[in-house]
Amino acid sequence: MTNEAPKRQRGGGSLGLPVALGLLSAAALIEWCWSRWAPTLLPTISANAILSTALVRITDILLVVLFLKRSGGSWETVGLGRKPAAEGLRTGLIWCVILGLGALGIGAVYGLVYGAPPRLFSPLHRPWFVPSPLGWCYLATTALLSPAAEELIFRGVFYNALRSRMSVPSAILLSVSIFAAAHGSDWTRILPAAVGGLIFSLAFEKTRSLWTPLLIHSVGNTALWLYGWITLME
Repeated sequence: MTNEAPKRQRGGGSLGLPVALGLLSAAALIEWCWSRWAPTLLPTISANAILSTALVRITDILLVVLFLKRSGGSWETVGLGRKPAAEGLRTGLIWCVILGLGALGIGAVYGLVYGAPPRLFSPLHRPWFVPSPLGWCYLATTALLSPAAEELIFRGVFYNALRSRMSVPSAILLSVSIFAAAHGSDWTRILPAAVGGLIFSLAFEKTRSLWTPLLIHSVGNTALWLYGWITLME
């Protein structure tokens, strides 16, 4: 009798759990070092906060490229192959529409109950949510660099490696937990990250294409920027 593992081999395989854990640890170390030393190296102003985040995300992406090359992987290994790109993006658009309608419904109910839309951002953050050089840099970082880095690491590499070792529910639970914990200790950051991580993991599992969660993540962050701009215009 053969001992079948509770896994389904993904189209491009995976880098393996040891490599995934090594990449995750390296990214966490860079994040910790930068958060510790950035306030000393850069004045604590909005422009430098965005710059530091952008630099860390670019470093994360370069780390993935390095680990892929050193481990003999390819873009197909992390779900970014050309063949499933069209299907992944198409599915991502459908999910964006469904999730967007759901968010609008929740917002409408909230507005009816409390008489105003929810305030997700502080007026102190207003410079980040205006059409200006600073605002565009913030949008580019949150809508492009952060989704690219986070999806590559947490779905393309880490979840993929977990999925080759365990069942879907276990892989999703563990990867979402790590993803949420990486966003801080405040529940206002952990809860949205957990919900987002669950959606992104399910989308990746459904399509086996990283283009799907990447598009959902990017569109979602863009929508949040637009929401911040609208609600902070006064």
